[in-house]
Amino acid sequence: MSLYQVRQELKPYQGKALGIALNNSGAVIALPTGTGKTLVGCAWACELLNTGEVQRVLVLEPSRFLVEQVEQYYRNNTNIPVDKVYGIHPTESRAAIWREPVPLVVATPQVAFNDVSLLSFDTVIIDECHHTTGDYAYRKLLQAYHFKRRLGLSATIPDRLHATIEELIGPIHKWSWSDDEIKPFVPEWYGDIYDAELDTTEKKVLETLETIRNELRLSLIHI
Repeated sequence: MSLYQVRQELKPYQGKALGIALNNSGAVIALPTGTGKTLVGCAWACELLNTGEVQRVLVLEPSRFLVEQVEQYYRNNTNIPVDKVYGIHPTESRAAIWREPVPLVVATPQVAFNDVSLLSFDTVIIDECHHTTGDYAYRKLLQAYHFKRRLGLSATIPDRLHATIEELIGPIHKWSWSDDEIKPFVPEWYGDIYDAELDTTEKKVLETLETIRNELRLSLIHI
């Protein structure tokens, strides 16, 4: 019996995404909103920790609110011991968390980058990895610290960001609502709303709004 396990069965497309992630030192899994990309990350962490290939996994979330949410998700959906760290923790307590041999820690990229000299992780899960651009902490951390294995997760990755993300994390593998693998698991009305075809102007507007949303979310880290 494996030491670490997820507490729910993966759907076929999630299993396929997991296989891609396991077979590459770096990969990005882009699944539509609500189709379980976080569960894929959970399963990936379990598999790597069970094989002994890696010892510690760092999960990066762009805000402290998501750190709290995802840390609880890992607690509810796996039996991996988990801890969390973000800006509200004083330097001394952060150092203690980094030193503890907890297999998985959820953190904001800014705090991880600030404490980069204290990190001891060989593996990273970069959630909302479309933030890995420009002068943001995601990019700074990935440039400053070497991770043996890297998994990026996102629901939306604009085409203009592909090259940067693939350079820092790995090849991007995308699924959409229209994929036959996903259709059976999504209510028809859900796909109709989220997978409606956009024209060129609408796509530009969507990308602009996505950029603004990302910047606003990142700004919460510093509040």
